[in-house]
Amino acid sequence: MPGDHPFRMVRDRTAVVLSIPAILFPILVTFAIAIRTSINILHLDDYHAALQFINIYASSNSVLHHVGEIVRWQHNQYKLMFENAIFALDYDLTGHLNYAFLGWLGNLLLLPIAFLLWTIFKPRDVPRAQRLLLFVPVALLFFAPQYEENINWAMDGLMHHPAILFSILTIVLLERNRTSTFAVACVSLVLGIAASGNGFFLAMVGLAFLLQLRRLRWAIVWCAVTLAMAGIYAVQFHPGFLPDRPPIAHPTLALLLYPFAFLGASGMYTPRSTIAGLILVPLFFVLLWRRGGFRAVPIPGYIGVFILITAAGVSATRHTLGLGTAMAPRYRMYSIVFFILIYTLLVDLAVRSSIPVRKLAPAFALFTIVCLAFNLRMDRFAAGTLWARKILLVRHLQRWTADPNRNSVSIDDYPGLQSPDMLVVENQANLEMRYAIDHALYIPPPISQDIYNRDFWFRHRPALKQ
Repeated sequence: MPGDHPFRMVRDRTAVVLSIPAILFPILVTFAIAIRTSINILHLDDYHAALQFINIYASSNSVLHHVGEIVRWQHNQYKLMFENAIFALDYDLTGHLNYAFLGWLGNLLLLPIAFLLWTIFKPRDVPRAQRLLLFVPVALLFFAPQYEENINWAMDGLMHHPAILFSILTIVLLERNRTSTFAVACVSLVLGIAASGNGFFLAMVGLAFLLQLRRLRWAIVWCAVTLAMAGIYAVQFHPGFLPDRPPIAHPTLALLLYPFAFLGASGMYTPRSTIAGLILVPLFFVLLWRRGGFRAVPIPGYIGVFILITAAGVSATRHTLGLGTAMAPRYRMYSIVFFILIYTLLVDLAVRSSIPVRKLAPAFALFTIVCLAFNLRMDRFAAGTLWARKILLVRHLQRWTADPNRNSVSIDDYPGLQSPDMLVVENQANLEMRYAIDHALYIPPPISQDIYNRDFWFRHRPALKQ
């Protein structure tokens, strides 16, 4: 698209009037769902990642003990130092953990991620008002909460959301190619590694970017920061364990297909997601090549490679659990961002092409309508799922409070987790819960019986069935 004739589908004022409500709508709906379903009750991994951590953290007033626990504490195969620090700060400020508040911290991180997606969405020769209009599908896709599992979940929301936030931020800062932004990028790298182990993949991608920029001195500093974080990560690190599952029929095939199911997880079902991934990965590289490669569009290119490496890394550790785990809602944020990167490249190519605007506008309108329908479907699904989860958490807490010796506090409504190893974890969760309540490290919320109304049970009876 020639620079003398900027891309315009509608008048700028009309574009702004249409775009702002269309962008705000999915944001407001997502956070309304989060408000409605938030509650100060622990969920699954919270018992180990947060509750047991804070029980040990609070057992001493020593600063060395506190810093040591933030660095040392490990959940499964991960050192989640970022969220450990958040848990510790919440305790230091209030004397206990509030899991509704912690869940909301994770929820709020969606906003800076969305802002970063806006900053990298820069089709050439497109005025700001038209760019805002073209960004509407991004908002509809990103705030279609397929990642509902992360919403209002302290442990997951403060792991996956910061990992994605700092990965995008790091690449954006490196692209500025200034000393000041490089220093901030190093801080962002440290936070990314502290948020999740895939931060080391970010270090690899960032090093490749710095070598492309011919910043050899910066690359040396980058490697030093990465090695320092690796040394910290190695402190009392152990491999962790995965729950026992029946062996899958074709582990090699699962290893090969798992990354594609991971990247196409928005399809929500195994065959559909795998096929979507097999289409999206080559499409990403074709669009990247057509747009000029990593030198022309380094931000979408390197973020996309980071997500691809993450998919491969998750496949290496999780493929034996079956392809279905690749589509866990906690991972779908990566799939969404990957698709948004493809859309960003596609829009940039479209506005540069010789295709008349009058032909592009109907295609964009149709795609926006599809994204809106998808968003509404996901809103309905997330609202039902999160509401049912809230009820299950309330019921767990009520039953456990009535008889802690006989009832489980965390797992018994999830029969797929009833392996011997997980039963040990469940027993430990019961002990940690008693200790936390006795020492006022966790203050359970008052439970209203209004939550057990007849309409709810009629609508959600299958989800709540024992």
